Amino acid sequence: MDENEQEKLNAFQILIILLSIYVLAALSLDTVFTLPTETSNLGSVLICITGKLPV
Repeated sequence: MDENEQEKLNAFQILIILLSIYVLAALSLDTVFTLPTETSNLGSVLICITGKLPV
């Protein structure tokens, strides 16, 4: 690849970046703050669901 050529982000790559940011934010909040059990469990379920998305 030439130095001047740049790869463009496609929709899938943007989705993966957004989901990664969401997971990191959810884990950080769950670690830093004492959240109610229901909230913590909901965050864990959503993280597991996003982790099982087809690649």
